[in-house]
Amino acid sequence: HMANISRNFLEQFTQKHDWPVTLATMSGIDIVVRENSDQQSPFAAEQFTIGYRMPILETASGLCILSYMPIKRRELILKTLANTGDGFKKIVSNKALLESKFIKIIKQGYAVNNRTRRFDDQTAVSVPIITEGNSVRGALTVRYSKSALSLNEAIERFVPSLKKAALGIA
Repeated sequence: HMANISRNFLEQFTQKHDWPVTLATMSGIDIVVRENSDQQSPFAAEQFTIGYRMPILETASGLCILSYMPIKRRELILKTLANTGDGFKKIVSNKALLESKFIKIIKQGYAVNNRTRRFDDQTAVSVPIITEGNSVRGALTVRYSKSALSLNEAIERFVPSLKKAALGIA
């Protein structure tokens, strides 16, 4: 249902900024792409299909959603990740570093993740979708080329539009 609601917001964002934006939600211990504007963006170096799964700790969307969820639920997810054997045990075991990351994300209102991709180094900036009762339901994330914009420029340009779209979807 949220994917259907988000479609117009994602298209408007990409019409205004040209960069692709994605709606992602949690599914188990992964992040799943529910909708995106990759087809409309002239700058989508990679196009993610609906249903594409990503590890929660390796995405801006995942870090954003984890930051805003109830602590007990987050701890359960992190405990589960520590027992998966997928290399997350080391990340999850550094609780102080993770907690400081979550606090920073909440304080600034967005998460950032940098990644080296096949064609270009990409930065992702993500904001939460929070419904009534302060329940985080997903995240909106813009992906852009690091060589095109500085992080400060991207935050100034994208975060207000992302937050407006997230509020509309919520």
